[in-house]
Amino acid sequence: WLSGSLGAAAAWLALHSGQLPAGTNLSIDSAALSELRQHFYSPTPRLALGQGLLGTASSAIDISDGLLADASHLAKSSCVSLQINGDSLPCHAVLTEYASSNAVRAWMLAGGDDYELLFTAPAEARERVQQVAHQAQVPVSRIGCVVADSSANRVELRGDGWHWPERTGYRHF
Repeated sequence: WLSGSLGAAAAWLALHSGQLPAGTNLSIDSAALSELRQHFYSPTPRLALGQGLLGTASSAIDISDGLLADASHLAKSSCVSLQINGDSLPCHAVLTEYASSNAVRAWMLAGGDDYELLFTAPAEARERVQQVAHQAQVPVSRIGCVVADSSANRVELRGDGWHWPERTGYRHF
């Protein structure tokens, strides 16, 4: 499961710094650019959702380093593998028009600074997760599944046209 959407903070940083990947053509108006900037500088903490998921979620991590990097931390810490369906990933509304672009997909997968919650919950808790999300007024998306595979502890990315970006997120060390 994933709260909110991905890509806004990384998009703002790339647009603001003028470091768009070669061949990337984004036509974003000033209002949309302002929305991306707001997301970068003032992300919304998902406190109510996190608190509401206590006792329901079996693991959780905030997406600060990038979805793939933080999903890898979660997989290793939990001794499981995660399968993520790229086609289920929620793209920030400003970027939806460009969601099939390699740059936007890389921002969603590895950009970081989204500060959304990535969490796991048993399949039978689906209704409870959606109820908690509704009460917290936070959209959530089921983006994949957990595979009990203590030998692998990895993240698999599935979906048409979804590829591991060169960089999978921020590295602390």
